[in-house]
Amino acid sequence: MGDFNSENKDVRTITEGNNKILEEGKLLRKVLDIVTRERLVTGIDESASVVDFHHPQDLKRLLGLEVRHDGLALQEMEQLLEKTVQYSVKTQHPHFFKLFYHGIDEVGLAAAWLTDALNANQ
Repeated sequence: MGDFNSENKDVRTITEGNNKILEEGKLLRKVLDIVTRERLVTGIDESASVVDFHHPQDLKRLLGLEVRHDGLALQEMEQLLEKTVQYSVKTQHPHFFKLFYHGIDEVGLAAAWLTDALNANQ
């Protein structure tokens, strides 16, 4: 695959030689892959921990939260997505308890994704 063109701020644009290739939907497919692979909606492993806790200062370093003027390459964005899942509280975990909240509804999540995709005013 080609290299990210940092002059173009559109994360979908990848360059290969002098040709620009649009990777339409690649980031969304990656998110769906993570959600499925990590079982964030259904079939979570009950023996897994609810959270991989780290102090906020450590998380800042682990996630690399500094703002860069040149943006992120698509591969860096994918790595950030993976780290975000790794260090997030798994609210769908059977051992996560909070008043008035527990679990996730796959139909509701699908509807929220579709609603957000249809709302171009974001």
